[in-house]
Amino acid sequence: EVETLEATEAVFCSKCRSKTRTTKTLELSRLPNALICHLKRFNVTVDAISGDFSSEKITEEINVTDQIDLISETTANNRTNRTYRLSAVLHHHGEGLDDEGHYTTTRVDTCCRSSWILHNDDNTSPSMSPPGGQSAS
Repeated sequence: EVETLEATEAVFCSKCRSKTRTTKTLELSRLPNALICHLKRFNVTVDAISGDFSSEKITEEINVTDQIDLISETTANNRTNRTYRLSAVLHHHGEGLDDEGHYTTTRVDTCCRSSWILHNDDNTSPSMSPPGGQSAS
C-alpha cells in the first residue's frame, strides 16, 4: 500500500532544490520465521525550545485476528506463503507514557491453542476469551 506523507514530512529534493511531498511503501524481501508487530500506541510531542515532551495514548481500538498472511506484502520475486498465528498480546493500562501505566499479557496456552492465559504481575489465570477477534487498546 502506498502512503502519501504529510507536508510536515516532506523531503528535500536535490534536483529541484526544494522540499517535496512524497510517498512511501513497505515491501518485505523475505518473511521471518517469527513476526513481532509493535503498534504505535502513543503520540509524543517534543517542545522545540525547552525539550520537554508530552505523550498521549492512542485509544483507537484495533481489531486483531488470530492469523495473518503477509504474502501480498513481499516483493514479487519472493512470494513465499507463510501464515503467522497470534500467540500473545501485550496490553497497556494507563493514560500515557509518563503516568506509570501497567502492562499485562494474554498468551496462548501452549498445551491447547484454544485456551488463553492472562499474566498480571505475579497472578496467572485463564483468560475469558482470546485477544484474537476482539479489539485491543
